[in-house]
Amino acid sequence: MVGVSRSLISAIEAPRLAYNFTLDVFFNIADALGIPPGLLIQEASKNTFYQDVEKNNL
Repeated sequence: MVGVSRSLISAIEAPRLAYNFTLDVFFNIADALGIPPGLLIQEASKNTFYQDVEKNNL
């Protein structure tokens, strides 16, 4: 698996919650999903929630 706790994954996924995690964790998540790390960033930038946050400075 990823090698991190379920609570950490939940904190990372939680909307409107800023949570710091290491690049090691980021790369481990991408590896566990079987996708390139860059794809995670690409897809996150398409997320309308984050676009709304940036537009409204929430």
